[in-house]
Amino acid sequence: MCAQSEAQEHMTEEAFLQAMEETLQLPHGRVGMRDVLRDLPNWDSMRILDLVFMLEQKNGAAVKLGEAARWHTVADIARLAGVGHE
Repeated sequence: MCAQSEAQEHMTEEAFLQAMEETLQLPHGRVGMRDVLRDLPNWDSMRILDLVFMLEQKNGAAVKLGEAARWHTVADIARLAGVGHE
């Protein structure tokens, strides 16, 4: 199964970061593309599931948990979501 369909609409970087902050229950402006996930406040393994659900709901991206377990930075997740790509 493809990680995302060619026809789906991509999120802007701003919308993606806002969705990350909402999902992780962090204040606006707290999450940046270069942030290392394990360094974010309140980060734990359950946050991976929260982010998988967020991506599926907001962007239609199908995520395999094995792939999600390899995420290291916010930018890793953004690439999967197609953030900023036309």
